[in-house]
Amino acid sequence: RKDKQLYPQYTRDIASLMQEEAWRTVAGVFRDDRPLNALLAADYVWANSQLAQYYGLQFPEGAGNWQRIPVGNDSRGGVLTLGAVMVASSYPSRTSPVLRGRWVLDRILGQRVLPAPADVPALEKTVSAHPGMTLRQQMELHRDSPTCRNCHQAMDPLGFALEEFDAVGRWSTVRDGLAVDSAATLPDGTSMQGSLGLQQEILRRQIAAAEVIV
Repeated sequence: RKDKQLYPQYTRDIASLMQEEAWRTVAGVFRDDRPLNALLAADYVWANSQLAQYYGLQFPEGAGNWQRIPVGNDSRGGVLTLGAVMVASSYPSRTSPVLRGRWVLDRILGQRVLPAPADVPALEKTVSAHPGMTLRQQMELHRDSPTCRNCHQAMDPLGFALEEFDAVGRWSTVRDGLAVDSAATLPDGTSMQGSLGLQQEILRRQIAAAEVIV
């Protein structure tokens, strides 16, 4: 559920269509016997005309209900950028780089993230104390605490790379009148830009790991 005043376009119908999109994206890879990395590197999006319009995609004129719409090297495509994932890893009124980063670590990279210690202050306290800061600035201040830093330095960059998507799964370069900053730096110093950069970095490391094993 999302804040209806902030996101009036996000409805129960859209939520249901996002679930259908997620199912078709994953099932299609197995049904068509495609490589598993197609789950990440898909250059298409499953959508019907209503969902395509919501995402700002061009739906083929005269096409049937659900179609596989090519997106080329666009920022949308694959499980990393599914609308359902972006919605589920956000709060009712804003995105959450922490939730998104944790999802990538846990579901894509297979790295278990332990729950935050009970004595860690909630990010909302930092947000309320510094309302003039951007979300990124508030999070940087929040993780200055030694008890927060270790986990956040692994999660936050992954989530920042997905900031191009708002809390209801739409792609945008401007939010609240400010340019969206989707640049991220991993703990090892690797820099990347946006969801496409995150996708490419995951695939690059996968290939490097496979070469070491061979």
